[in-house]
Amino acid sequence: MDRSTLTPNPNGAVNGGTVAAAADQIMGALTMRMSAAGLLPATGSLHIQYHLPARAPLTFRATALGGGQRTKFVEVVVEDRSGNRCATSQGTMIAGGSKGPPLPSL
Repeated sequence: MDRSTLTPNPNGAVNGGTVAAAADQIMGALTMRMSAAGLLPATGSLHIQYHLPARAPLTFRATALGGGQRTKFVEVVVEDRSGNRCATSQGTMIAGGSKGPPLPSL
């Protein structure tokens, strides 16, 4: 994330809600790659811990932590411009939990 989509916090950091939304989006993208065709992911749970102010640009690193055919566990580590871990997010994603049509590939 090169810059925040919202005005930065007074300390220059990206708003925590923006960081959480980006982590959730990345969890969904990774879950799509891990799931059978046609199973769209939905967020079952999302937990985020903020360690340091998240000053852009930010790097998001997603890791699959296991799961079954439909339930997937994902972790996203958020690093600031200096490579410091500023947030850690864990989520439970449910493949097939969304009924909408899939988006076209980019």
